[in-house]
Amino acid sequence: MKKIVLVSLLIFSCLFTYKCVEANEMVGGTLIVNQKTVEKKASVIIKNEVLFPLRTIFEELGAKVNWIENTGETEIVFNDKIYLCEIKAPNSFFPNNKYIYIKDVQNNCYFYLTPMSMGGSYEMINDRTYLHQETGKRLFEAMGCIVEIDLENQIVNISN
Repeated sequence: MKKIVLVSLLIFSCLFTYKCVEANEMVGGTLIVNQKTVEKKASVIIKNEVLFPLRTIFEELGAKVNWIENTGETEIVFNDKIYLCEIKAPNSFFPNNKYIYIKDVQNNCYFYLTPMSMGGSYEMINDRTYLHQETGKRLFEAMGCIVEIDLENQIVNISN
């Protein structure tokens, strides 16, 4: 029984492992936030998956984004609510597998960024944090935004 649990955990961690993407793997796309084209390369498409540029989208939605240097967290003030973003290992068994967690400070709860957990997958590209398609879509929809993804035309449209 212990072997089954251990193998299951190992398989799960491999499926959601953080990796660093090289800039030459990126394909352009168009990111539209509140009917305004933000920038052509802000939404990155890699292997037919959208990556959401976290800070860019929040700032275009009118949020204030602040880096908290002493804790390594990012504070987001959006629609009069405060959210904390942190990147950490979900448990001590897999210290190298890190996920992004986003907490609603007023309600003291985390968003479910995947169907099974609160931790979501992300990429660091040129010192910018990008959320994977499912993680980003779940986050922005949970915050009341409408997220439309058109992979064929490489367009991501987010509005609140």
